[in-house]
Amino acid sequence: MHLALVHSSPAAAAAMPGPALQRYAVVHVDDDGRRRAYSELAPSARAAEDRAVDRFGLPRLLRAWRAS
Repeated sequence: MHLALVHSSPAAAAAMPGPALQRYAVVHVDDDGRRRAYSELAPSARAAEDRAVDRFGLPRLLRAWRAS
């Protein structure tokens, strides 16, 4: 399981003026490749993802943003 940032739809991105990061959606990718919106996760799962760090000690969400 991991978090990923994906581009919002062009219509959603156009409707969101402001910082470029707002044009991304956070998704949770299960081991089988199924994607779910971060907001769909149970509160305990969101808390676990928020605390998760990669092998370099960076928050996984930050790594996903930097890789995009």
